[in-house]
Amino acid sequence: MTEDVAAEPRPRLARSARGGDTRPMEARIAKVEAGVEYLQREVAEDKGDIRAARNELIGEINALRRDTHAGLDAARSVTIRLSLLTWASLIATAVGQAGMMARGFHWR
Repeated sequence: MTEDVAAEPRPRLARSARGGDTRPMEARIAKVEAGVEYLQREVAEDKGDIRAARNELIGEINALRRDTHAGLDAARSVTIRLSLLTWASLIATAVGQAGMMARGFHWR
């Protein structure tokens, strides 16, 4: 049964159901296949572009992280210096006020 169907020539459609294209089905399929091949090439090219952009972005993010960590390390050292200076000035002020109170109450 399948041999009989394969041996028979395929009927050509004169017009589509909507009254449009009169070309044979094979020509239309070939045109669709050519369009699909073109789209596949474009998608492959776009994938390469996206990969390149992603790799460039990853490199930029890593450079930004390195710069940020270096900046944070510098900020930490400045913060430690400022906190030590703040504590030293607070202690000096407290000792100075204690000395002024001792002098005012004639403890010295």
